[in-house]
Amino acid sequence: MGAVLGASTKDIKAYHDVLTEITRRRIAVEIRRSTEPEVQRIPIEARVNSAFVDAMNRGGGRLKLVDARPSLAEAQSAAARLVIKLAEV
Repeated sequence: MGAVLGASTKDIKAYHDVLTEITRRRIAVEIRRSTEPEVQRIPIEARVNSAFVDAMNRGGGRLKLVDARPSLAEAQSAAARLVIKLAEV
């Protein structure tokens, strides 16, 4: 849920608010089975360039980037600009 509004799964009220907001905004959520446990794919669809990030929640508000397109380096740069804490890659 952090992909939507940064809610921690430990904060049940914030988590509930995010689920409500997803419904209100009609954000498409697709749940798929992954061969790697705990990996979350976050797709970004845009008119010019679409992208995705595969990440794992590492606690303490940090993400571990597993894969990204167009590139892992661009995802790391975007995380830095957005002040997203990354765990070791």
